[in-house]
Amino acid sequence: MLEFDFTFPHSYDVEQIREWPGTGSFSAPVIWFPPPKARAEHDGLWLRVRAKSGKTWIGVFAFGYTSPPAFSRVISSPNPESVCVVSDGRAYIVNAEKPDVWEQIPILPFWKFARCLNTNFWSFPISPDWVRMGAMDWLGEAPEFAGMN
Repeated sequence: MLEFDFTFPHSYDVEQIREWPGTGSFSAPVIWFPPPKARAEHDGLWLRVRAKSGKTWIGVFAFGYTSPPAFSRVISSPNPESVCVVSDGRAYIVNAEKPDVWEQIPILPFWKFARCLNTNFWSFPISPDWVRMGAMDWLGEAPEFAGMN
């Protein structure tokens, strides 16, 4: 079952799509993360995202790593307009209002994270160090990956 963690304030709604509509097509645009290169589509986690403005889109987030400790989860980020989607160990950060503004966290598998609420930061491990990302790093400015012990 997909887990949702909205600890940080957020300005969007997300729900998992478990089946295709009876009409055979969606009323919102379908966006692939990352865009497929060799074929028209890929397997992934299907989510409906509705931004604060009401703009709705369907995201298909490619799976990353099929063995444990990989997991799938939707996580609010320190930036209230950006959502973090972990799809079987591959993590993406997407601006809910502008889904063409996104990035993939360069860690595979993405298997653990820690919220630092009092500082509005997130940390996640790149063995043996931890990387810290804050609100300005999440689709604002390019993050600086600084090791933390």
